[in-house]
Amino acid sequence: MSRHLLPTLLLPLLACGTADGHPGDSAPVWRATEVATIGADSGDASFASVRSLLFAKNGELLVVDQRAREVKVFDTTGTFLRRIGRTGAGPGEFADPYSLAWLGDTLALLDPGNSRIGLFGPGGKWAGQLPVQPITGGSDVRLYRTPISSFWAYAYRVVDQRAQSLFIRYTAGGPQDTLLYVRTPSPARTVITCEFPDRSLRFFEAPFAPRVLQIPTAEGHRAIARTDAYRIEILGTGGDTLGAILRDEAGTPVTDGEWAAGVKEWTDARAKTPTAKCDADDFDRPARRPILAALFHDPQGRLWVEVATPEGPRYDVYDAGRTLVASVTGLPTSGEVDPAFWGDRIAIALQDEDGTPRIAIYQAVTERSAQ
Repeated sequence: MSRHLLPTLLLPLLACGTADGHPGDSAPVWRATEVATIGADSGDASFASVRSLLFAKNGELLVVDQRAREVKVFDTTGTFLRRIGRTGAGPGEFADPYSLAWLGDTLALLDPGNSRIGLFGPGGKWAGQLPVQPITGGSDVRLYRTPISSFWAYAYRVVDQRAQSLFIRYTAGGPQDTLLYVRTPSPARTVITCEFPDRSLRFFEAPFAPRVLQIPTAEGHRAIARTDAYRIEILGTGGDTLGAILRDEAGTPVTDGEWAAGVKEWTDARAKTPTAKCDADDFDRPARRPILAALFHDPQGRLWVEVATPEGPRYDVYDAGRTLVASVTGLPTSGEVDPAFWGDRIAIALQDEDGTPRIAIYQAVTERSAQ
């Protein structure tokens, strides 16, 4: 495991400079450099799978290892300290740990396998639980962090015999406000379903297909965007548009080779079994790759927008007034795990080429100070 001592005196992350977030405007550019990595070794410093990351106020890094059903805690040098939890349904045990957040100084862990959010006090001591629905699945199922003593969680309810998705705000007192999850029509076909002669069903996903990103905010609004355009709308509780973030972004064209590789499974299956009954003849080929990759908030409540560019990922950071305060380069893509923040440090979950999970920790500094 490669480790570097992380300083205890930290600069506020992205604290200087503001600029309007509309097309053509600029903001300070921050460069992120990797300063530590965790997970390259075996034993306590390795992971079966990484589902969630969170820094404590003292700089300790908490990592949810979903398959191992535990939280691993590391100090500021990347040295393993202790475990929180184990497999089970009792106090302090996990069936399917998913996501971490803070309720003040109390650690909250979403465990849909046990239909609860487990609460932990200092040192990982069990401090109780909050109810939650046993929903598992994709990246929507997580705790959406806010800079105050609350967070949001994905949920659903049945209205007129139909499931309705929503977010629920949790505080130390339990579930409080609700916010509807906005369902928008898909801008393009994303899945083709085929029934084969043996009556089996197969599902084929479209490569580079646009999708919808949606997260709740601390103010009780929703930030929502389609990945094929740099446009993030801020929707109020009633669905009214309170504002939008717009920037010009050319995107990266989809080459013929990339498209052929992306639809190879589909085309091979059709060629091998032309009698299969499918609900579409082909996918719509997009002109470019998705532009936006992720939306999430940092501990100060600023909105981070992950942008896919030909030069690699770029993260644009906006304050509550939708002002662009910085653009960050040098970070890898966040995947489906929200990064963790501590001062000028950013932790991101990665996978090596052989699929081994690891965590990289970066330091963000201004381009000027790095020169």
